[in-house]
Order: sequence, then structure tokens, then C-alpha cells
Amino acid sequence: MKKAFLIFCIAFSMTLLTNCVSTPKEPINSSCSSLRLPESYSDSYHYRTNTPEKNIPAILKSEYFESLRKNSTEVYIEKVCKSISDSAKNDFEKVKMIHDFIILLLYHDPIHFLQDYYSDEFADIFKNFCDRLDIPCKKVHGYIRQKGIININSILNEQEPLIPNHTWNIVEIYKAWYIVDCTWDSFYGRPIDPRYTTDITEKKYSYINYSTDCLFLRGEHCIYSHFPLESEYQLIPQKISPTEFIKLPYLAPDFFYLFKDYEPFEKINEVENSFTLSLIPYNEESVISIGVTNPETREDVKNCFCIKSINSKREIQFSFPKPSIYEINIFLVNMRFESAPLTVEFFVDAKSSNSIRYPTFWHSFAKNFEIMSPSPIEEPLKKGQSYTFKIHIENTNFVFATDDETSFPLKNEGNGIFTLDITIPTTADKLDLVYETYNKEYEALVTYKVE
Repeated sequence: MKKAFLIFCIAFSMTLLTNCVSTPKEPINSSCSSLRLPESYSDSYHYRTNTPEKNIPAILKSEYFESLRKNSTEVYIEKVCKSISDSAKNDFEKVKMIHDFIILLLYHDPIHFLQDYYSDEFADIFKNFCDRLDIPCKKVHGYIRQKGIININSILNEQEPLIPNHTWNIVEIYKAWYIVDCTWDSFYGRPIDPRYTTDITEKKYSYINYSTDCLFLRGEHCIYSHFPLESEYQLIPQKISPTEFIKLPYLAPDFFYLFKDYEPFEKINEVENSFTLSLIPYNEESVISIGVTNPETREDVKNCFCIKSINSKREIQFSFPKPSIYEINIFLVNMRFESAPLTVEFFVDAKSSNSIRYPTFWHSFAKNFEIMSPSPIEEPLKKGQSYTFKIHIENTNFVFATDDETSFPLKNEGNGIFTLDITIPTTADKLDLVYETYNKEYEALVTYKVE
């Protein structure tokens, strides 16, 4: 299998040789754009389904196509293109099928694909297929933000080096240009929360990490993560400069799929000792994982945030223990794909310390969850001391507290309110709040320290 795949890689590289473009060493800026922008994305967004077209997995599983892939690369490419052309209803669907083919090919033979392909080759293969199917396509060289590669001084001085490190594509469909990044839609190269990393080499034919977030992506959304060397490839009405890009927070394309509105924030936010991030999600059941770290030491900062769900708004309140720079990472937990790609990254420059400490908030599907009492300021809880717990959560009928030895059911007061008067056991070192999910399983909401 390895020998056959390496032959395919070499042959494919030779096929694509005439389409290769060397990466420019210096940014090339265009004062105006000759590329027409879409008047509406409604037609293209119809294909952002997060589900592959049915005929593509069938091609990859076909013994006939597999034999061609091993023995005759050129015929294999021609046959795949003919299958796409025969089954696609329009050019949007053709591009979707090319996108799906490239990503699922990665999981068809993941070990060898990962050894031989990087973002530039993804873009080369995509352009080659578009050329064969008469779809105008360009390769775009540029810079993408990657977690953990920027030191603290460059953050403070806004000197993020925009060295080209990625390649994606733009395509013309019905006289308008759209952004496509197959590499990121495979999540290959995207920062992932290690708590949710899955060994994809053991998942043959699975759709794990497959996405359409970067298929027909709006330029206004792409610019928060991708900066092309040629400004006209930004595909936005008002082009931005490298300096303006550096000042933007990192927002991955799926941020705009997850949240329909948010209160603006910067890449670096100067505050006294606290910060509130307000987000309005499309789906109230979406799950996010939050990490706060010291960017100099890479150490996690514990018990410094809490999440409140207020009507349709989700508020994340941060309290910083000492004057310092803090890195805030928000991951979108995708339970279907068992992964959590980095969705938001920004920094907070706290000028003083804040004594407020919050319990540990766990990622759950709790709807409109809020701790009404005890106040988070009272964390850690004291052994032998009595507290009144009052919480709000809408999608359950059962909540309980536990110290792992004893369970204390909260009273359901109706309208999502649960209450309990409890004296903390002297043997406890922590107290969990847990709720029953719709499928009769249990998920932890928060964990309080007990001292």
C-alpha cells in the first residue's frame, strides 16, 4: 500500500508541475480589486452542509477506482473528474465534490497522505481538478495564524511576522469569486484542543474532522485568520493592511458559523483586572471549551472565569489573579467529530490583581445555565459551613451536588430553578454540581474546591 501510494504521489506531483507557482518572498499589494465579489452567499451557503456528497465516499471505496489510483494516476484523475462532472448539477456542486474528494482522500489513506501532502499540495490538487472541470481557480499564498508561535514581546509590540506559511484557493462561479481552503476543512494544520484529539490514522473512511466552514467562505470572515500576500485576494470591499490585520483577534471561520453576534474586542485588550466577553450563539446547545494561559510560561491559569447564559446571550467573565498578559483560547467542542479546533484567540493585559476566584466550569450541553448563589467570590467553599445553592438550567429535571461519597439532590422549583441548603461535609475536598441530560446520562456543570 505504501509503495503504491508513493507512486501515486510522485505521479500526481508530475501532473501538477505545470500548475505550480513559487511563493513570493515579498507581499504584493493591489490598490483595487478586479475580482467581482458575490452579491449574495445564499446559493453557495446551501452547500455548506458539513456532510460530504454521497458519490465521493463511493468513489474512494470502489475497487475499480482504487486499482486505477494504484496503477494509472492520469486515468484515475480523469475518471474521478468525469464522475463529478456527470453527477454535479451546477458549478457550486462541482467545487463541493472536489473539496470533499480531497479531504476524504486524506482519511482514505491517512498515514501516507499526511507524510506527502501539505497545504500547498492541497491547493495544487484542488486547482488541477478545477482546471479539468473548467472552473476558474487561483492559488492564494499567504499567512495564517498558528497557536503558540508568537512570543510575548511581538504581541505587545504588535510585530507579528507575516511570513507566508499557507496556501488556499479562490474560485470563480457565475462571475463571482469565492474562498475555499481544503486544508483547514480537513482540520490538518489547525490548532486543536489536545483534550479532544483523536488518532485519525485509525479512522479509515470516517468523516472525523470533515468540515465545510472554509467552503465558499466570506472574505469578511476569512480575514480574521487568513492574510493573502496579494490584497485583491482578500475578497472584501475595503482591503486592510498588514498592520490592521495584526491588530485583529484570531477568529476561525467556524466562529461565524457558531455565533451570530458578539461585542467587538481586540487582539490585545487592556483592562484593570477583569474582562467580559459577550457572545450570541446560533445554537444554544453548542459547547465551548475555554483555556486561559500565561503566554510566557505556557502554564494554565485556573479558576479565573465563569460562563453565564442569559436569554440568548452567553457571557464569559474573566477575573485575573495578578498583573500580567493572559492568552484566552476558546475551542468549539464538536462531539460528532470528537475534536475541538481553536475558534477564538486573543490576549488580555491586566494592570492589577483581582481576588475573585470561580469554580471550575466544565463543557456541557446545559441550556441557559447560571449559578445564582452562592456567589463565585465564596469559592473555595469551607468545610462544615452551610450554603444556599440556587442555579438556573432549562433542559433538565434533575440536578444534584456530590462530594463523590454523598449525593444531595437539588429541589426543582420550576421554570429551570433548582435550590438546596447544604452543609459541606468535613471529609470533602471538592463539591460537584451535576445534571441529568436528555438521554439519562450525567454531566458535571462545575466543581467547587473545598478547604
